[in-house]
Amino acid sequence: MKMENGPEKKSVSRRKFVATMGAAGLGAVLAAGLGSGGTAYASVSDTVTSYDTMAQLQAATDLRPGTIVYTKGFYDAGDGGGAYWNVLGTGTADDVFVYACAGGKCVSLIHDKTINIKQIGIRADGEQVANTYSGTGTALDGTTRNFWVSHNGCETTNFNKLKAIVWARYNVYVPKGIYVFAGKSTIHVRNGLCFIGESMGESILIGLGFTNYGDLEESNDILFENFTMDNYASILPPGNRKIRYKDKDFDQALHWDVNDYKSFFYRNGQYLSAIENAMHFANSTSQENKNMTVRRVKVRNYNCGFMFGSKTPTETTIRSRDIVVEECVFEDILFQPSGGNNVQNFRILRNSFDNIGSLACDFSRGCIGCEFTGNYVTRASSLVKVEGNINNDFTRILSDQFIIRDNIYKQPPALTDWQFESKFVINNMTGDGLVSGNFLEMGFTHQIAIFTYIRRQTIDDTVLITNNHFVTPATSKYDWACMFSVQRPDVNGSTTFPSASKNIIFENNQVTMRMSTVGCFMPLVTDASQIVLRNNLFVSDGTGYVFNLIRGCSKDLEITGNSIDRVRVVLETDLGGLRELDNKTILVTDNRLFSDYTKDSSVLGQPLIHVTGNVNNKTERIMIRGNYTNRSRLLKAEKMKFIRIDVADNVMQENDGNSAQFGCQPLAVDALVDDLNFEGNNVWFPNQTTYSGILAFLTTSTRNVKRLVMENNTMSLSGQLATGAPSSGLKPDVFMFRNNKVFKVGSTPGVALDASNGSVSSNVFDSPSGAVTINAFAVLFTDSNQNTGAGGSITVSNPRP
Repeated sequence: MKMENGPEKKSVSRRKFVATMGAAGLGAVLAAGLGSGGTAYASVSDTVTSYDTMAQLQAATDLRPGTIVYTKGFYDAGDGGGAYWNVLGTGTADDVFVYACAGGKCVSLIHDKTINIKQIGIRADGEQVANTYSGTGTALDGTTRNFWVSHNGCETTNFNKLKAIVWARYNVYVPKGIYVFAGKSTIHVRNGLCFIGESMGESILIGLGFTNYGDLEESNDILFENFTMDNYASILPPGNRKIRYKDKDFDQALHWDVNDYKSFFYRNGQYLSAIENAMHFANSTSQENKNMTVRRVKVRNYNCGFMFGSKTPTETTIRSRDIVVEECVFEDILFQPSGGNNVQNFRILRNSFDNIGSLACDFSRGCIGCEFTGNYVTRASSLVKVEGNINNDFTRILSDQFIIRDNIYKQPPALTDWQFESKFVINNMTGDGLVSGNFLEMGFTHQIAIFTYIRRQTIDDTVLITNNHFVTPATSKYDWACMFSVQRPDVNGSTTFPSASKNIIFENNQVTMRMSTVGCFMPLVTDASQIVLRNNLFVSDGTGYVFNLIRGCSKDLEITGNSIDRVRVVLETDLGGLRELDNKTILVTDNRLFSDYTKDSSVLGQPLIHVTGNVNNKTERIMIRGNYTNRSRLLKAEKMKFIRIDVADNVMQENDGNSAQFGCQPLAVDALVDDLNFEGNNVWFPNQTTYSGILAFLTTSTRNVKRLVMENNTMSLSGQLATGAPSSGLKPDVFMFRNNKVFKVGSTPGVALDASNGSVSSNVFDSPSGAVTINAFAVLFTDSNQNTGAGGSITVSNPRP
């Protein structure tokens, strides 16, 4: 029954009321029912009087203290602000939870510590209006933009009411709607807050930020979920004006700064300000942030998105821990959407990033046990940074134990003018880490897909890079792209470092090469402990190729089971004068190494594997086994000392009809080698032109091969088989040439290599013309050799007595 110009009597049974409120809500009703004058608890009668609006309720003259009334809406019936209220005899109105009514009475909101913001009068009346900037003295002058305002001018009221909920330590529920808040409207968050929206796409908060930064209170056990945060207008630079960050010095930057947008006027001088960070939680040395989750929150038009950590990035202890950002959307972020410092267990999961000025995530300056998984990133300058600038400060925490997994990153061919041009997709990795299952498409500005530092401490770090798909740029401003680079920067220019190392395992990845030159793996310092490239696939689009698979070295190096469409150099240890060190083992096994540099004369004589260093250094063992290649020069070893080199069970076969690249011997030695074994190989280079045979000595008299063994090989070559141009007095201590099958040798075939001892025996030659000549140098055994070709004979010169 509705009375004319009066309230409606709404029939509500006790059972229905209790069911509506819930047990917690009923407790709140009873607790709220005690008025300041000591009135009795509210009674739940069989009927509850209802009013259309809060204004109607406040004007009512028939309110009875101790009863419950109902409003159908706050401003209008059905506007989503319907609520139950407890009638108090007296009280103090705050126009948030308690409202003054006629006759000195008050009503207080009945709730279970979760507040529907429409119930207390926060308006969802956002609308966009045009604003033309003039006379601001900033880059905005002369530009026009649409920006959000409250239709009813409630920006400040909305902010004050929302702040009151949070500061009362109540939870917040945001129904669908567009809510606009006043300038500089940053809410200081306290422990235990749950801030929940009805819909990520339709519960929209304009011009709002969350923080504990100013008060530096602990903010623990926080949940944000299911709403959108947007600024008043696009924060991106107007027109073609490039960005200038406060702490960045960008070439080509013009007159635009994020602060330019932070002062403009509307509605008779009411100050509205772009909020810089959507969320910023940073504590001092005596406090922590713990157990915070941000889920299904959309953020756009902020300078930064969600930042967590300590107030001072050089803290020596963890200040935030157990942070989760998941299933969020970041769009049009001027700098970076997510990151932190001095955070432990920071997880960024299944988010979407689009049109980002810098990197998507910054685990910078002391993040431990952090994870970036399942995210989709496009139109961003880079994906992740794991450590910021160390600046030789090792007293603070360094980032460690990270996971970057199952992400998709795609950069368009060119960034917009305002975006930072990063050279790296994943930058500054320190510590132990896993990079797995990602699709990373490099863009025009990228030079290196993954860049890492060796930490200058007595720590062994291991980075596992596995099951990723890398796509190099089609074009690049740097003319080359690299999959992985590791460096140890000098400390004050010194080349002496404390003990430290990095173990890098790069396995089961696919690299699609779209550039004419690609350096795929470049450890630019030599004191990594271990580098492993295993079972990777490098696929060319027809123009891309591997310029250097690895440039640099480590104490232990393994290149195993890789397939490379087009490769120029597999391993190049020459670092252009950088500090060298001893190598323990170099393993190159079971790879498919295809080269089609058929018309490139500069490749002639260049080895697939080039191991070199300082004369005072040594490599204990090189094993090259089970590989397939169509390039002639497989290995060049020079300058440093080599203990043992094994080249075994490889297939070296020329590309039919293209003989220009096959003018060199498979092996070239310009070093002191204790043992060199060439065994079980299949070498098919019948068209050798410039330099024939198997082995070339490019040495001086101070370098030599002490023991040289060539046996059980099948070869098709021209000219001498195991020769070169040894200097006077240069000869192995032992030379063994046994059980080889040699086909289609040249017109003057033979074996001629001076040695102190050895044997040329049990070999089968197939010379198309002339005899095969073996020079025994009066020391070599020469028995059981055959010539099955047209020449038909074996001639031994200088036979052993």
